[in-house]
Amino acid sequence: MLYKLPRIYIAGRFIERERLLEARTMVRDLGFTCVSGWMDEVEPKDSLLPGVPRDRHTCLNLCGRDLGDLCACDLLILDTFGSGGGGRFVEWGFAHALGIELMLVGPERTIFDHLADAAAIYKDWRQVEMALRGIKDDAYRR
Repeated sequence: MLYKLPRIYIAGRFIERERLLEARTMVRDLGFTCVSGWMDEVEPKDSLLPGVPRDRHTCLNLCGRDLGDLCACDLLILDTFGSGGGGRFVEWGFAHALGIELMLVGPERTIFDHLADAAAIYKDWRQVEMALRGIKDDAYRR
């Protein structure tokens, strides 16, 4: 009997999207579902900041979509590479409040990064890949 693999949400900076698409490919190649709809966005032509449209209505729609994606995941992977904050830290807190499993890749930046189990904090995406392989192997053993 196959145990269900967790659905994964990758949280990261919008301007890091191209790099994170490679991570999403790795996640999918391992057989996991990635529910991060924000990664398929195109840059708004009229934006305040990278990935931030000027009009409130569009911003609220994007927030709703992202929070809905978060509600559909079982595991959030937070990418902390790059400077600055952004919505990724809001998503981290939201996922924690929902009881979603947390994994961090990159440098620890805030006290809230320690919400992830110490065993789920990784220095790079290669380590995350190895952890996901372990999760997949465990699923097949059940």
